[in-house]
Amino acid sequence: YNETKAKLIEAGIPKKEIAFIHSYKSESTKLKLFEDVNSGKVRILLGSTFKLGIGANVQRRLKAVHHLDVPWRPADMVQREGRILRRGNENENILIYRYIAEGSFDSYSWQILETKQKFISQFLEGSAYQRSSSDLEDNVLTYAQVKALALDQPLMKKLAETENELRNLKKLREQEAANKKRILDSLPDREKALAEARTRMSASKQLTAYSEKLGKDDIQKLKELLAPVITPEFIADPESKFVSEPFTVTVPVKQPEKDKYIHLNCFGASFPIKTSNSASGNATRVINFIKKSAEYYKEISKTCESLSVKLAADKKTSSRAGKYDSRIEALQKEYNELFRKVYEESIEED
Repeated sequence: YNETKAKLIEAGIPKKEIAFIHSYKSESTKLKLFEDVNSGKVRILLGSTFKLGIGANVQRRLKAVHHLDVPWRPADMVQREGRILRRGNENENILIYRYIAEGSFDSYSWQILETKQKFISQFLEGSAYQRSSSDLEDNVLTYAQVKALALDQPLMKKLAETENELRNLKKLREQEAANKKRILDSLPDREKALAEARTRMSASKQLTAYSEKLGKDDIQKLKELLAPVITPEFIADPESKFVSEPFTVTVPVKQPEKDKYIHLNCFGASFPIKTSNSASGNATRVINFIKKSAEYYKEISKTCESLSVKLAADKKTSSRAGKYDSRIEALQKEYNELFRKVYEESIEED
């Protein structure tokens, strides 16, 4: 602490603007310190994770946090960065520095921290697929690996980089495989939806041809035929049925409490039409739907085209070779070769 403070003063920071959290013992003095940090009187605050963690509300003017060592638990890192990454910080952009001594044990400490956080995240997300896990403290580095880290062996650095890249690619491959499975599972439903849309398209085309033949007298007769039938009582009975070639009017088995509807069945397809409490109004709605069938035909044609294009794309995606397979295979060989060289060098040194 004193060495850091001395260097800061040497760099031009006034002594009164530097504080150590452990110098403030009582709660009242700590609160006063936090006020000074938030007001800008104290510009640099140093402390341990434990003393400068929970309860240190000093975020208002914080610009940077510096990790001078590697904590043992991911929760410690969260607490540290929680001092600056929180609501109430007036700085739009902040800086986070993490220091590591090249060729030291720091690299392994960060690796341990990363592994722990990865396991915790998987557990909380429910995405961990391993059946069991063991405490990382039980894992022991061989003397050769520790020595290689301490000696800053270039091969070890390359091995770690290759391992990280390999891990990332495998994660991407897992996501790709999950996406393919999701698409494959959805194909039957998509094919069914397209088949139904095509049936409705064909039916709406035939209904359009039918409507084009209707004259004013035909429409009036149809209305007089429908009006006495499609009453609220008709709509309330799921067994209701009315036939007038070329269509049939039926009622769905399950109706919503509001926005009740009927089915206009014709040319092999069924079209839902909303209803009201007016029998005459219901007859008008059916006739309007028939008269506008040409517009519906255009809409359903576009839907069919869109579904067809999407289905073709999904089939292509699901059958495509893995995007990352060849790269993973090549990188795995490279990793194995590096691992072999590192092992042989460590044996030779021993």
